[in-house]
Amino acid sequence: MILIIYSNINGLLGWEDFALKGFIKFQDYGLILALTLISFSVFRKEETLEPDYLKITKSRALLFAVNLHWFFYIGLFIFSILAMNNLTWPIKMGRTFFYGIIFYLIYKELKPNPIENFEKIITALQYFTIFFGICYISYNLLGLDIYPKGAYEEFEVASTAAPVARNFSGFPTFAYYFIFLFTQRLLTGSGKWFVNITGLSILLFCVPLMLTRGTLILVAVMLLALVVYRIPSSKTFVRLIVLTILIGVGLLIAPYVAEGHYQALMNRLQEFGTNGISGAKNLSVRSREFEQIVSNVIDFSPFIGFGFTVPAAFGFVTTQIHGGSADNGFSNLIGVSGFVGLAIFMSVIASWMILNIKLQALKAEQYSKVNFIFIFFMLGTFMNGSYMSYMHQFALFLAYDLFAFAYFKNKQVALPSVAPIIFTQTFPVK
Repeated sequence: MILIIYSNINGLLGWEDFALKGFIKFQDYGLILALTLISFSVFRKEETLEPDYLKITKSRALLFAVNLHWFFYIGLFIFSILAMNNLTWPIKMGRTFFYGIIFYLIYKELKPNPIENFEKIITALQYFTIFFGICYISYNLLGLDIYPKGAYEEFEVASTAAPVARNFSGFPTFAYYFIFLFTQRLLTGSGKWFVNITGLSILLFCVPLMLTRGTLILVAVMLLALVVYRIPSSKTFVRLIVLTILIGVGLLIAPYVAEGHYQALMNRLQEFGTNGISGAKNLSVRSREFEQIVSNVIDFSPFIGFGFTVPAAFGFVTTQIHGGSADNGFSNLIGVSGFVGLAIFMSVIASWMILNIKLQALKAEQYSKVNFIFIFFMLGTFMNGSYMSYMHQFALFLAYDLFAFAYFKNKQVALPSVAPIIFTQTFPVK
C-alpha cells in the first residue's frame, strides 16, 4: 500500500490532497509511514530466532551495496542542510530520493517467509495494477476526467475533433513489470490463464496510450528478449504462436479503437523516420540538459554533486529546482549525488544482476528470469526518464532476489541430495 501511496494512488489523487500546509505532500505520507514502521521494528524485541538463510542474505554484496547507498544519501542530506543553512529545502529536494528507504520495510516483511510473502504481495499488486490500467484506458478512450493533474501535453490530429491528451500521472506504476511477468506466465502455462491474458492485454494497451516512443520500442525489445532468453520448448513454442497471434490481432484492432492516439503516436514516430533517432527534438534537448548538469556538477562538486540543495542558490542554471533531471536517469543521479553517487547506485544494480544470475542457476522459482529482463528495462528507461533512478520503483523485486537466493541456497546446502525435489514441491515451476 505504501508503494501505491508513492504513486498518488496512480494519479487518482493530487500531490496537494490531504497535504499539510503544502509542506507534506500526499506521497510523503508513504515515507512517514515507512519510517514509522521501520522504527518500530528496530526497537521491538524479536520474539523468534532469525531463519538460517538470513546469514546468506547478510553476506551478499548486494545488501552491502544497498546499505552503502543509503549511508551515502544520509551523508548527502547532512551536507545539504549545512550547505543551505536550513532544513526545509533539503527535505523538499530529497524526499523523493528517500522513498526508497521502504527497502528495509520490505526486507522486514519478507524475512519470515520470503517466497510465500512475496507471492502474497505480488498477487495483490497485480490486481491493483490491472485496475489502474482499466482506469487509464477509460481516461484515454472514454474521456473520463479522473486524474486531478490532467493532461501533461495535448496533440492535434486530423482524425479527431478534440486534441489527444497525454497523461503520465495515471499510467499504472508497475505496468512494465507485470507485462513481463504475465508474458512469462503465459509462455510457461503457470498461474491463472484468464488473469494473465487479461492483465497483459490491458497493460500492453496502456503503453501506446502514453504516447512515449522510446518506451514503446523498449517494451517491444524487452518482450522479444524475454522470449529468446527462455529458449522455448515445444510446449512454450505453441503458446508463443498463440500469444503472437493475439498480439497481432490487437495491433490490427487498436487503430480503430483508439484512432486519435494511434495517429498521434504515428506522427511522433514519423520524426524518427524523417530525422533519425539522433535528430529527434527530445534527444537534442536532453543532450543539452545532460551537458549542462555535468558541467555544473564538475564546477560545484564532481564527487557528491549538489546533494539535496537548490543549485540556483549557488548561482547555477538548471532546468529543475534540484540538481538532477526528470528526463534522464544518469543525469539525475549525477546532478544530485555526483559521480560517486552514480557509481554506488550502479554497484547496486551490478550486484543485483550478479545475484539474479546465481538465483536463476538454482532453477528453483519463476520470478528471477522476469527480474533479469526488468533490470535491463530499467537501465533502458534511464535514457527516457529518471523514475527508475529512485529505489522505491524496484526495491520489492531487488529484495525478492536477495531473499530467494538465500532461501533456496540454504535448502541446497542443507539437503543437497534431495534439494531439487524440495524446490519443486515448495514452488512449482511448469
